[in-house]
Amino acid sequence: MNIVVAGTGYVGLVTGVALANAGHCVTCVDVDQAKVELMRQGVSPIYEPGLEELMQENMERLTFTTDYASAYRTAEVVFIGVGTPEKKDGSANLSYVFQVAHQIAENIENDCIVVVKSTVPIGTNDKVEKLIKDNLAHDVWVEVVSNPEFLSQGTAVPDTPHAARIVIGAESDRAKEIVEQLSDNDITEKIQNIEINIKNEKKKSVKYDEVDLEQISLFDTVKDEDVVRELEEIDITTLTPVDALNVLYRLQNKLKNRWQV
Repeated sequence: MNIVVAGTGYVGLVTGVALANAGHCVTCVDVDQAKVELMRQGVSPIYEPGLEELMQENMERLTFTTDYASAYRTAEVVFIGVGTPEKKDGSANLSYVFQVAHQIAENIENDCIVVVKSTVPIGTNDKVEKLIKDNLAHDVWVEVVSNPEFLSQGTAVPDTPHAARIVIGAESDRAKEIVEQLSDNDITEKIQNIEINIKNEKKKSVKYDEVDLEQISLFDTVKDEDVVRELEEIDITTLTPVDALNVLYRLQNKLKNRWQV
């Protein structure tokens, strides 16, 4: 399977190296030529315990490039792992995510699963899928899947292939099964499938331990401007499980694991 990872920051590079270590051939795309040259030499541009060593062990299955057009042209699965830095107003800057979506649409020449691993706010995945489908240069099937990260700095390398929780949000069995195949061998014990009709925002079926939405409500007691701003935009009664998990992840990141209730 031809796998491409867009972005070689914390999420993207860890994902790409973990997939290569699982035996897949992976092309990692980045816009920074100097960074790409560094990775081609087996040097990780970020520090995470064990990452550089694992990268060096799998160089025969890893390709690093700035040529996104060639990479996306024949991709069967593209993981979007680019950064979503906060703007001055506290909202997520999604320009890099949407830029990758445009590039995929303009270059993909075969059926493809686009997996969003970047930390994104509610409603982003359906925007990504619409953007891609509205701008496809070729008559191909594309589906966007949510596969959020739950990584912790310092343990990201072992956590990626042996995650305690794997969440896959997909519209079709075809897309869901492909992403499942890329997960670890113990997936039957860990997988939490969430099938969502993204376009209509209606839940089709859920096989998942119920997300406790009260956890999100508890953030109301936190006196933090960024958290307050995001909470004001959320109606927790309408959240799907995937959305709820993304909200919790974003709020926890905003408080740098120092949130209180």
